[in-house]
Amino acid sequence: MKNIFRISLMLAFTLFASCKKEEAPSLTVTPSTVDVATSSASTVSVSLKANNDWMVSSNAAWVHVSPTSGVAGSAQIQISVDENSQTDGRTASVTFSSANLSQTVTINQVQKNSLVIGSSLFELDDKAQEIEVRLSSNIDYTVEIPSEVKWIQSLGTKGMKDYTERFSIAANDTFDAREGKIIIRASGLSEEIVVKQAQNDSFIIVSDKYLDLPADKAEVTVELNSNVGCSVTVPEAYSKWIIANADTKGIETYKKSFTIMANDTYADRDGEIIFVAQTSGLADTVKVHQCENYGIILTKKIVEVPVSGGDIEVELKANLEYMLTIVEGSDWVSEIVETKALETYHHKFRVTASTIGQRTAKIEFRAKGTDICETLTVIQGKVDQTLSFTHSRKKGFLPKITADTISGTVDWGDGKSTKFSKDGMTHTYSDGKQTHTEIVTFQDAKGILFSTLSGISAIDISGF
Repeated sequence: MKNIFRISLMLAFTLFASCKKEEAPSLTVTPSTVDVATSSASTVSVSLKANNDWMVSSNAAWVHVSPTSGVAGSAQIQISVDENSQTDGRTASVTFSSANLSQTVTINQVQKNSLVIGSSLFELDDKAQEIEVRLSSNIDYTVEIPSEVKWIQSLGTKGMKDYTERFSIAANDTFDAREGKIIIRASGLSEEIVVKQAQNDSFIIVSDKYLDLPADKAEVTVELNSNVGCSVTVPEAYSKWIIANADTKGIETYKKSFTIMANDTYADRDGEIIFVAQTSGLADTVKVHQCENYGIILTKKIVEVPVSGGDIEVELKANLEYMLTIVEGSDWVSEIVETKALETYHHKFRVTASTIGQRTAKIEFRAKGTDICETLTVIQGKVDQTLSFTHSRKKGFLPKITADTISGTVDWGDGKSTKFSKDGMTHTYSDGKQTHTEIVTFQDAKGILFSTLSGISAIDISGF
C-alpha cells in the first residue's frame, strides 16, 4: 500500500513540473552612463542583475572591470579608469552580456586641466612698452597682477583656445631694476610670469660742470651719481696739466679727484674731463678753465744812454694792472708818454744830459696788489776802455778779453776798423807795412790776456 502512495506522489510532481512555464533571460545594469569627474585614476561601481550567467568587456585599454564574469543573480561591478593625462576628455564603452542579451555602460572621463604659458620670464629695458604672453588653456582662467605692481597693466585677451594676453609696461623712471609678477589662475592651477625691467641708467654730475681755477696748482673733486659705473678720460691735449687721481667710490656716488697743475704760461687755458658710463653709452663732460699766470715781462732790462742824453723806449708785456716807479735818478729820467696796446705796453722816457760822467737809474714796473715786479736799469755815460799794442805779425789779432758781455771796436792800424762781439778775431794786412799798432775800444772789461808776446814790441793799457 505504501509503495502505491509513493508512486502516485512522484507522478503528481512530474505532472506539475511539466505543466510549469520556462522563465525568459533578463539582464539589468545601472546606471547606463558613468561620468568620471576627475582626470585622476578612479574607480566607480555599477549594479548588475541577471538570471543567467554573465560576462563583461571594455573597448578601451584605460578601463578595467572587476569581476569580468559571474553567475545569475545580483552583483556590484567595479570599473576602474586610468589617469587621463590628455587635455581632452575621453569616452569608453563597457558591454555586459548574459544569455542572448547585452547592455552597454558609457564611461566618460574629463580631460586633464591644462594651463600652459609660452614664456614665464620677460627681461625688459627701462622704456615703456607692451608685452604679449601666449598661453593655452582648456579651462577658464583669470589674470592677477599684485596690487603693489602699479607699472604693469593688463590690456585684455586675444584668441579663442590659444590665448594671447597683452600687458602694458610703464617706463622705469627709477634708478633701480625692478621685478613684478603676473599670475594666471584656473581651477586650482596657476602659472606665474616674471617681468624684470632694467633700471633707468643714471649718470649725473652733481657738482659744478664748469671749474674756473686760478693759475696756482689745485686739487679738485668732481662728484657724480651713477648706477652704471664710471670711467674717466682726460683728452691727450689736456693730460699734461689735468691729472686724474685714484678713484674714490661710494655705493652710488662717485668722487673723482684731479690735480690741476700750475699754469706757468701767461695765457689762460681750457680743458675737459670726460666721464663715461661703463655699461652704456652715457657720458658727461666737466669743463676746466684755468687763469693765466700773471706777470710783467720787460723785453730789455738794461738800457744804455750816451752822456748827451736822449729819449728811450722800453717794451713790456703784462696781463694785469701795474704801476711805474722811477726809483733812482728821478731828476734826470722822466716818463714822456704811455701807449697801451692789447697786451704789450710801450713806455718812453727822456734822459737828460749828464755832467757827472756815468750814472745809473732804476725804473720799477710793479703789478698792483702783488709782489710781481720787473726792474729796468738805465745806465748813462759808460766810460770807454782802450788798449793799444804794436806788433810785427802778418795778421792782426785780438787778445782774450774777460767781460760779462763783449762788444767794441778794433782799429787794425792799416786804416781799417771792425766792430766785434767776441774775442779771437783776426785780420789780414795788405798795406805792405812791417809793423802795425792796433787800438781796441770796449766797455766793462775785467781783464786782458795775451796768449803769447811773440812779435809784440809795445803794449799800452793806460786807457784800461
